[in-house]
Amino acid sequence: MAGIKWVVESDEISSGTSKVTILQVASPSGYRQAIREWSCSLNAPAGSPPCLVQVYRQSPAVSADGGTPVTIKKWNTQDGLSSHVTAEENFDVSTQPTDDDELFGEEVASVGGGYTWQAPEGGEIILNPGEALGIVITATVATKVKARFIGTE
Repeated sequence: MAGIKWVVESDEISSGTSKVTILQVASPSGYRQAIREWSCSLNAPAGSPPCLVQVYRQSPAVSADGGTPVTIKKWNTQDGLSSHVTAEENFDVSTQPTDDDELFGEEVASVGGGYTWQAPEGGEIILNPGEALGIVITATVATKVKARFIGTE
């Protein structure tokens, strides 16, 4: 790993009322990524029930999945190289990436709620070449969601 730190955030997205991938990061062929943090914040109408927030290893998005590309930002502007990680957000409900292993699953308050996971020292989630990780929300009431990954290549 070259040590390039990066961050990617989704726009504020409406979850709808189905299981949907809000944000996905993918490690391209020949590169590994260490995920140091992921988070999401939720904003549903008053009185809404909690949402299920899950993080899955997923099949990397392809154009048919209906996601929108997201710009990866360098954490440190002095890093001379660009990261090779890619990201997509706001996947169409009918064309979701395939979920593989669930790494996290939490019920999170949907009214002003949020959840952040930070890796313990040496405990980062490693994405090997060709692997992807997605933040997935299941809501019973349409909820506004923002999601974020922070990582290192």
